[in-house]
Amino acid sequence: MTGDKIQIFQSVKKAVEELPDSVGVFLISDVVEYEQRCGVYFLAKDNAIVYIGKSIDLHRRIAQHISKIRFDKAFYCETGNEFMAAVLEEELIRTFKPQLNRVFTREI
Repeated sequence: MTGDKIQIFQSVKKAVEELPDSVGVFLISDVVEYEQRCGVYFLAKDNAIVYIGKSIDLHRRIAQHISKIRFDKAFYCETGNEFMAAVLEEELIRTFKPQLNRVFTREI
């Protein structure tokens, strides 16, 4: 392997190792033990997603929204690293077009 291929292989291997053990979307109130989790979160009101965001500490970030945004439920999806969280966040915002997300919903 050339140097570039080795670097790419090592980057991919590291990204795979950082993936969470469990895959899926979870209700934040179902989490019993607090640990820092990196991923994307969804704030929902009346069964509609009103905001999608990303964070390296999901619990702390969602707690910051409690006084600013009215929502009924908070869900999250672990991504393992910030890059994957950013990619997933952008795609989800473009797909669902939440009311409170404006940056990614505008057409360029």
